[in-house]
Amino acid sequence: MTSILLARAHEVREQISLPARAKAARYHFVSSPATAPRKNENSRNAIEHQVKLIRTTNEYADVHALFLEEDPRIEKC
Repeated sequence: MTSILLARAHEVREQISLPARAKAARYHFVSSPATAPRKNENSRNAIEHQVKLIRTTNEYADVHALFLEEDPRIEKC
C-alpha cells in the first residue's frame, strides 16, 4: 500500500507541474474516509500506519493523515 500511495503522489506532482522545490517545502497528506475511532478503529490505524511508513522514506518534510469527518479539513491543508 505504501508504494501505491507514494507512486500516486509522484504522479500528481508531475501532472500539476510543481516547480522543483527543496525537500523542506514538500508535505504529503494522506486523506481517508476513515471514520471516527469509535466507529472503526482499524480503518484509522491502517491510515496512521501508512503515514508512519511514508515518513520513514524522508522524501517529505512531513506527512499527515487527514480524516474526512475531522479537522483539519482537506481544503485547509
